[in-house]
Amino acid sequence: RHAWLYRTEGIFNNAFPWTQFSVWHTFSSDIWYGFHFLLIPLTFFSNLLLGVKISAVVFSSATLFIFYLILKRHRIIQPLFWTLFLFVSTPDFLFRISMSRPQTITLLLLIILISLLTKPASTKKKCLLFIFLIATAISWVHIVLFWAAILIAVVIAAVRFLRERVIQWKEFLAIIAGILTGWLLRPNPFGALKILWVQIF
Repeated sequence: RHAWLYRTEGIFNNAFPWTQFSVWHTFSSDIWYGFHFLLIPLTFFSNLLLGVKISAVVFSSATLFIFYLILKRHRIIQPLFWTLFLFVSTPDFLFRISMSRPQTITLLLLIILISLLTKPASTKKKCLLFIFLIATAISWVHIVLFWAAILIAVVIAAVRFLRERVIQWKEFLAIIAGILTGWLLRPNPFGALKILWVQIF
């Protein structure tokens, strides 16, 4: 319904009249902005429930498929087994990945980010651009989980420094720049920042 409102009333609509007693109404911002934006094509179905069910299948299938491809990229033995294992690993994961929620897309993007940080693309500039775009997408789709990209970058950078005495500062800056860009690519980004504070702290 939120995506439908963006389609029918404009993608910059942030009035939130249906949440009179919520921080979303108070600060007039959508922390799932990118997710709701991506759902807009599925609001053309006459039944919005059908659209949201299709989105759940599409997002979860894409996440598992990309996970499989990344396992193959890193030459992990039995990538199909590990993909299926991830899918049924815990009841909570199975429940959440089967829902139409931004966490599914964020998981997909974080998996790609890990791959880029541990096995860079063919050229440094190309890799930094991809890292920037992935970080932008993470922040744009679901800003609440921006910290996961930073945590992943810090852990991988620490391991690389201990093993190779190399500091991945360009990659870290690309992630920070991407997060800031994704935050700004939404109506009322400062309202989103206030909601983010409420959500996390």
